[in-house]
Amino acid sequence: MIKYFLLTSALIGFFGQTASAQKNIKSTKCYSKKPLGKEKVFTKMLHTPHFKGGDDSLVNYLMTNISFQKLVTDLSQNERTYTDTARIKFIVAKDGSISDLSVTLAKKKIFTDEIIAVIKNSSCNWIAGGTERLLNGWLQFDIYYSIDRRYNEVTTKLKIKVFDYAAN
Repeated sequence: MIKYFLLTSALIGFFGQTASAQKNIKSTKCYSKKPLGKEKVFTKMLHTPHFKGGDDSLVNYLMTNISFQKLVTDLSQNERTYTDTARIKFIVAKDGSISDLSVTLAKKKIFTDEIIAVIKNSSCNWIAGGTERLLNGWLQFDIYYSIDRRYNEVTTKLKIKVFDYAAN
């Protein structure tokens, strides 16, 4: 089952999101490059790993913490829109920590770097999946992100597509 969520946020000026983003950045203490060693990692589980508060909370977190300012500064004066996609994949361990983060599909390195930083900062906000008990499991989702700037107004849109590998 694939879940879709769309959140649109119109922002005037560039400073409102920066202040708000700095308040919501979390620690990366729950992130490790490869912490599981030889422990088994599952793809199919009855309950897939998820962000605390669910997909709506994940969308809100991403909208608040992705710095559109970094992405807009990469645009030329003539470019009005920026769109990009990122496929994020990582392991959510039994304790909720994350590891083995990879980001693919993105057209621009600046977007990849921003997504990596934001996901690492969310590392203490994930809940492991499982069946009768918690398991180490893979989580994969796509982020579709766009920025439209007109005059002094910037509109950002974000949509996620979570791949649900739940065992049937």
